[in-house]
Amino acid sequence: MIHEALVKRGTVFSKRPKNQQRGPDHVAIVFGNGASWKELRKFISHTFHHLCFRKTGYTLEARITEELTYFTKKLMTFNNKNVNISHIVTLSLTNVIYSILHGRRAGYDDAKLKLYLEKQTEGFKVHVRTQVLNACFPFLHYLPGDLLNEKVRDTAIKRIVKYFDDICRYHYENYKLGDDNCFLDLWIAAKENNDLFRKVNLWAVLNDLMAAGSETTATTMKWVIIALAKNPYIQKKLQRKVDEVIDKGKSPSISDKMNLPYVEATILEALRFGSAVPLSVPHAVLHDTIFKGYKIPKEATILPNIFSVHFDPDIFPEPDAFRPERFLDEAEASIIRSEKLIPFSLGPRSCLGETLARMELFLYVTTLVQKLEFRAPDDVELPSLKGVFGLTRRPQEFKVKIRIR
Repeated sequence: MIHEALVKRGTVFSKRPKNQQRGPDHVAIVFGNGASWKELRKFISHTFHHLCFRKTGYTLEARITEELTYFTKKLMTFNNKNVNISHIVTLSLTNVIYSILHGRRAGYDDAKLKLYLEKQTEGFKVHVRTQVLNACFPFLHYLPGDLLNEKVRDTAIKRIVKYFDDICRYHYENYKLGDDNCFLDLWIAAKENNDLFRKVNLWAVLNDLMAAGSETTATTMKWVIIALAKNPYIQKKLQRKVDEVIDKGKSPSISDKMNLPYVEATILEALRFGSAVPLSVPHAVLHDTIFKGYKIPKEATILPNIFSVHFDPDIFPEPDAFRPERFLDEAEASIIRSEKLIPFSLGPRSCLGETLARMELFLYVTTLVQKLEFRAPDDVELPSLKGVFGLTRRPQEFKVKIRIR
């Protein structure tokens, strides 16, 4: 049903609800609509391809590999210690997208970035609390008391706008014609000929790209880490497979992927099991439509229940068990892909950063199991693998014991 709605009838179901948008003055990616949204999405797709996959220059794999050097070095400082690494995982993956956007890493000690991520998390919480109220009871906007947390949202937006103004100022002041080292360079070049690329839209686009390009992948990586700590036999098998293919001391490369089906299967299982965006991002219908015998009125909010597919026992037997083997053939030599695995959603609104996320996950998982081992902490039981629902579905807070291999 999700495939029929979002793919076969993708045009009708591809709108975003009005109550999710920031307002008429800003055009963004996640909740944008219309011709401006399409033009921005096309620009971002072409820009990312140019920056990340060109034959010369700083490729996506190089950016990820560089970040992994800092990330693993940071984790190694916790050798034989019990630690909650959730915030470090988020910071690391945020640095990858930050590098693409700004041409450099922010690092792990950037106070402004940490504050931004805190405000972003607050914004997610507000969104989760109020999205149903927004959709069903919009008249609450007119009542006293800020029942929809609009003042909280507006304050957070002001701080986010200031943050992006501060970090983008250098590029605007120092840009030279022909610069193309990061997203901002190409945005500034595009604004010369198109009013869509004015500065007032930049903060909204950067905010969407920062959030979409780090939060969901970081959440999936946290699922991987806790799953490995709770299932040592899976971790040992991963280590053995990686050691057989990649020489000790050599950094993993995306070219190793075809020779490591068990790593890929583990990632696919983490995408299924984690279901990082369980209800996708809200959709809406362009006009009154009939679907499966039901009349859906124009602008009605649609929530595709991705979680229900990923945990359907008729599709994925024993869905509450973390089993990478479900995506492998009997010989465990080849991946068995399932069209029912839809972590990046489907159709015209599917995740723009899917290629980035898949490459990050492969290189991160492979590098971590090559260099480190994650164990249950001393004298503390790991929480169950029951997720915490929100805008994203994340593991419960947990600590792991890290050991250098």
